[in-house]
Amino acid sequence: MRRDAGHIEANLPGMEEAAALLAAAVERDYAPRAVTVSAAMRTPMPPADRGFSELHLFAHAHEQAQQATLANVLHFANGTAGLAAAAREAGSRYAESDATARDLLRRA
Repeated sequence: MRRDAGHIEANLPGMEEAAALLAAAVERDYAPRAVTVSAAMRTPMPPADRGFSELHLFAHAHEQAQQATLANVLHFANGTAGLAAAAREAGSRYAESDATARDLLRRA
């Protein structure tokens, strides 16, 4: 984006291309692995013997790490898809507003 004399110029085709590339990369490279990671993070460990406090503490920390990893995997996929959709929509909206502005300037 460039700012010049109160005007903002955006690279609309670039925004839409970046959105398409990002969405494709998530589908191609991230989604298949996210399924595997999510499945692994949902696999509970066997209960630890409370008499072995170090093992019990480790199992608790491991469970918390599993939950955090699962949340991060899901949030990254959803957030990236949302970012790609927002870039696509921004490109589309600005393209429409640019076309409308040009049309109005031609009529004036």
